[in-house]
Amino acid sequence: MAQTAKAQKIIRLEDFIALANEGKPIELAIQLKKQIVMQKTQSGEADDLSVGTEMYLLMAQYSQTGVAGEMPGVTKIYVHGWVGESKAEAEVNRHIANERLIMDYTRLRNGGVIFKEKFFRSE
Repeated sequence: MAQTAKAQKIIRLEDFIALANEGKPIELAIQLKKQIVMQKTQSGEADDLSVGTEMYLLMAQYSQTGVAGEMPGVTKIYVHGWVGESKAEAEVNRHIANERLIMDYTRLRNGGVIFKEKFFRSE
């Protein structure tokens, strides 16, 4: 039995594509962000001591627009890097994230989803 759009859980970009393939008008708003997180690892010298390293995530939040009621969005991480890395490393990571965005944008567009493309920019 097919689920209604309201009862269907949106947890992947493919879920938006599936709804569009069913003939439902799907329009997405995309918000890009850089989030700083702390990665904790165990110290090699003492098992009970953790060591923290700051890293960043380049991620996108996909939210459906023009829908009555609240439908959950999808957050996808496109790349991670280390705070304090060289400018060249940061540029490579940004390029990788943008190339992965292009692949997702192609899938969404081919699936009939409407959206405005956004890309990660140099800082």
